[in-house]
Order: sequence, then structure tokens, then C-alpha cells
Amino acid sequence: MNIRQLTYNKLNNATTAGTAVYGGGRAASVTPPYIVFFVVSENRLYAHDGEVGLSRPRVQVSCFADTYTGAVDLAGEVIAELESWAEVSHAMQDNEQDLYEEDTGLYHIPLDFFIGYRRD
Repeated sequence: MNIRQLTYNKLNNATTAGTAVYGGGRAASVTPPYIVFFVVSENRLYAHDGEVGLSRPRVQVSCFADTYTGAVDLAGEVIAELESWAEVSHAMQDNEQDLYEEDTGLYHIPLDFFIGYRRD
């Protein structure tokens, strides 16, 4: 399974009922809270004799809510779920920000993770 499908499946487990998860973008008429994730980069690992089947992508998971507390709570759920991800070798949080989007009126907390896994 690729990192996009793995991440989508894992994030669906991370959230409370009614929180939608989107990979690569979202539908125009989504009601918050929701999550959007992107694979920012994917680094395949190599040895002297070629690719070893391991990868360490950077994945950004953006948590959106109509209140600051809602965004913080959603980000906490995502962090707890990804950091306990047993099906990958590691999921390490690298960055976190608190943002407010004037045009949508939503609070947005983007989280960056490096995820080590074995590709199929």
C-alpha cells in the first residue's frame, strides 16, 4: 500500500465521528472540523546496490475547525494517533503552527511528520 492510502486510513481512525479526511484537497462545501493531508516529499532510501524498499516521506496534516480549541483538540488527536502508528517504522512530528484564515474564518493547525515505512 502507498503512503497516501496508509495515511488516509490511519487519519480516519484518529478523528472523532463526523470529521472528514481529504488527501490532496477538499470539497468546496465541507463543514468543519476536517483534515486535509499532503505528501510534501517522498525520499526513497538506497544502498550501494540500489533501492532498499524503504521510504521516509514528509507528510503535512492540516487540521481545520471553526474554533481555536476545536483545531487544537483535532491536532492533538492526530498527533496521538500518528505517533502510536505500529504499522510503520516511525512517525515523527517535525513542525506545528497555529494559523487563522481570514477568508474562511477557520483555525488551521498544520502538522508536519516524517513517516518511515516499507513500500510494497
